[in-house]
Amino acid sequence: MMNDELCVVHPRAAGLDIHKGHITATVRLSEAPAGPPGCETRMFSALASGLAALVA
Repeated sequence: MMNDELCVVHPRAAGLDIHKGHITATVRLSEAPAGPPGCETRMFSALASGLAALVA
């Protein structure tokens, strides 16, 4: 049986979607147990300058 609400297992999680020309990074933060998690997504170039920005 599926529930519409997801249980937060890890309060902080990140994921990368890697392509030939760009990388998309998403970070999900759930600081408060009752509040909704915040989510931020950014796209970076796969060139050296974009990789340096991703690391920073």
